[in-house]
Amino acid sequence: PAVYYGSVEGAAGVTEGTQVAALVGGVTCGLGAVMVGDVPGELRYVLKVSAAEPGMQSSCGSPGKQVVFALGKVETGDPQPWDNRGPIRYNLTLR
Repeated sequence: PAVYYGSVEGAAGVTEGTQVAALVGGVTCGLGAVMVGDVPGELRYVLKVSAAEPGMQSSCGSPGKQVVFALGKVETGDPQPWDNRGPIRYNLTLR
């Protein structure tokens, strides 16, 4: 899988436990939840995005595919390239 992590910014109404989803080609390929960070008031997330595999996850990540993140049902920021070479810091900001 590809691993993404970072802060959750500018997300009024988002609280600990809010669902974070990663979509590739409109297919959900990873689910996580917002958590409280080390600093008071800080919100963070960590999310694994599955690699494409024959069968159920054939539409998930592979080099060249784009990952779209959503907080609840609202997309955040710009799509990011799927990359499983190491953890990627990507801060989520509601549009």
